[in-house]
Formats: sequence, C-alpha cells, structure tokens
Amino acid sequence: FIQLAREAGTVLLLCSMGCLLFVVPGLQFLVVYLVGEWASDGAPTDINSITPLLIVAVCFSFSTAVLSLTLNRFFMESANNLHDQMLINVFASPSSWFDTTPVGRILQRFSGDIMAIDIMLPRIMEMWYDNFGQVLVGIIPAAIILPPFLLIVIPVLVFFVKGYRY
Repeated sequence: FIQLAREAGTVLLLCSMGCLLFVVPGLQFLVVYLVGEWASDGAPTDINSITPLLIVAVCFSFSTAVLSLTLNRFFMESANNLHDQMLINVFASPSSWFDTTPVGRILQRFSGDIMAIDIMLPRIMEMWYDNFGQVLVGIIPAAIILPPFLLIVIPVLVFFVKGYRY
C-alpha cells in the first residue's frame, strides 16, 4: 500500500481518502441510528420528522460516490505509474537478458503483475478500507459511552496485531 501511495503522487488524493475513511462510516452509522429513531417513533410521514434522515442519507450517498471516485483515481494513478516503471526497468535491461529470457516468460510476468495491480489490489484495499472504517465507527462511540470498554479492546487489538505479524 505504501508503494501505491507513493506512486499515486498527490497529497490531496491521500488526504481526501483519509478524511473519507471516517466520514463515510460515520454517516452510515448516523443513517442507521436515525432510521431506528424514526421507526421507534411509529414511522411518522410528516416532513419535519423525515428531513434530518433525508439530509444525512443524501450526504452519505454523496460521500460514498466521492469515495468511490477517489479510490478509482488513486488506483488509476498508482497503476499507471507502476506500469511505466515496470516498462522502463525492462527496457533498461541488458540485451543479454533478452537473449536468455524467453518472451513468453516476460509477457507472463507482466500480465501477472498487471492483474495484481489492476484487479486484486483495488479489491483488497476497498475491503480493508470498509472494514477499518466500520471498526473505527464501532469502537469510538463505544469508548465514549463506556470507557472501560477500552480495557478489553486494547489487549485484543495487541493480540491480533502480534498474531498477524507471526
């Protein structure tokens, strides 16, 4: 991911992704909360009771669209720069490397790397982004409402980080 971030090249793009990491899940949490409040009030149909829900739902939809466009731009910039670097490195190889390496192996290597950059990394990153945001939006309100909750979360987090590195 760090290599992709370097290749994307724009600080504004990374900052907007960082902000949207909190905004989109937060708005999603707020929409769910407001729908619950609206339903517990007997689902009134007057405009005053629906307006806050509609405003938050429109903001959530808009921020989700902006996130999607931002991630798309991020991966397009990164993939373009990484593809250019791969091509420059191959062209910089000595001619003896081309004599000893079959063309099929070079093409297969390029196609495998391009598939990983263009298909697999965006999907993995999007899943990570969604999961990380959901975890933050779940932990932050719980920690505000019930601070001793952090006594459980921090050791579990340390356990999982150590397990992941193992």
